Amino acid sequence: MSIMELGALGELVGAIGIVVTLAYLAIQIRNQNSESRVAAMHDISVGFRESISAFGDPQMAELLTRANFTDEPFSDSEMVQLIVAVQRILRVWEEAYGQHIAGRLDLQIWDAMGRQYSSVMAAPAFQIVWNLRKDYFSESFREFVDGSPRTEYKIR
Repeated sequence: MSIMELGALGELVGAIGIVVTLAYLAIQIRNQNSESRVAAMHDISVGFRESISAFGDPQMAELLTRANFTDEPFSDSEMVQLIVAVQRILRVWEEAYGQHIAGRLDLQIWDAMGRQYSSVMAAPAFQIVWNLRKDYFSESFREFVDGSPRTEYKIR
């Protein structure tokens, strides 16, 4: 085998190595993207569970019930409690919205969240807080929420 033939063989082996390396990197990137999507969905789910759990507290449950089903006025401290609790849930939704827009949130999960938030946003307590604090959220999220349908808020 001549030097020219050995050089050509070396170039061929090198090219095959590059193709194999690129294929391996493509698989790794695809796996990493998949893992990122799973992690984003998990983080959103954890955030939602943690934020909604605040309303399991008897005092917060009473406050939410008063806001949704009576016209009783709130003290300043009760209003702060309501704003903080509702804003936590809205921040999780805003984060989920951003993940959805970026393509990192499974469409089935996003659709299910949308149905739940459509119900939640129909509740007077959430409307009160949204109207007071919506300017603190991103413009695209505000437009999304304001354009989203509202379904009936049910507790029974």
